[in-house]
Amino acid sequence: MRKLVLNNHNEIDILGLGTYETKCEEADVAISTAMKEGYRLYDTAQVYKNEKQVSEAIKQTGIARGDVFITTKVSTSNQGYAEAMASVRESLKVMDLEYLDLVLIHWPGAKGIDLQSPQNKSLRHGSYKALLELQDEGVVRNIGVSNFMCTHLRDLFEEFDKKPQVNQIELSPLCYPKDVVAFCQENNVVVQSYSTLGRGYLLSEEYLQKYPQLKKMKEKGSLANQILKWSMNKDCCVIPKSVHPERIIENLKALDQELDPEDEEYLNNFPLEHRTCWDPHTIA
Repeated sequence: MRKLVLNNHNEIDILGLGTYETKCEEADVAISTAMKEGYRLYDTAQVYKNEKQVSEAIKQTGIARGDVFITTKVSTSNQGYAEAMASVRESLKVMDLEYLDLVLIHWPGAKGIDLQSPQNKSLRHGSYKALLELQDEGVVRNIGVSNFMCTHLRDLFEEFDKKPQVNQIELSPLCYPKDVVAFCQENNVVVQSYSTLGRGYLLSEEYLQKYPQLKKMKEKGSLANQILKWSMNKDCCVIPKSVHPERIIENLKALDQELDPEDEEYLNNFPLEHRTCWDPHTIA
């Protein structure tokens, strides 16, 4: 498995398993399959309401804790110093873990706060301060943010000396924030991509008919793996979510996938922009 080096000299796999919308009863099969195939990076979050099941499924595989990389996220309802501190400790308790490999602030805004309120900034900075202290304590190995755009990152860098290790963002040919990717990489922050396949839109029959180049790419091999490779070629981690064993196995082949230069250029400049998740640009 190819790894990326974080700005604190720790490492992260370039491909892992996402668990968004993974039902509790689906976690066992998905994670046992993933472990057998060589996945070691698993991404969950408080708002997914499956932290306990993901952790239990990982433990049931018998793989040593030190060989597994587990990520969770502080929810918007737990934004702020005290709230984030308690939130991470609760995740550790729920998951029955002594430490977490990566904790992210899930969103730059706070639940119940007006999108343009300056309180969003003070609360997320409070959350980040808590993560820094938890990292110093050793119960969180790496810290990061999620859905932070350039303005949120600049604010953070002005306030704190230590930069996050990771920024997890929506990143796909449909939603390719080049400014954020460039800014993160200039500042030695690893970008982790979610919804890399555009929540399935890019693989749909509608898109194959509407965008002939996608159809041509599919004729060469797995379209999904070519798109995952597109992201990895940018030194961005990918965490495709699946609960289907065959899909989990297939996604791993993206590591060795070939991507023709003309197809890569096409994906770089896809003719449609479509964010499939919430837009963090609206958060002050």
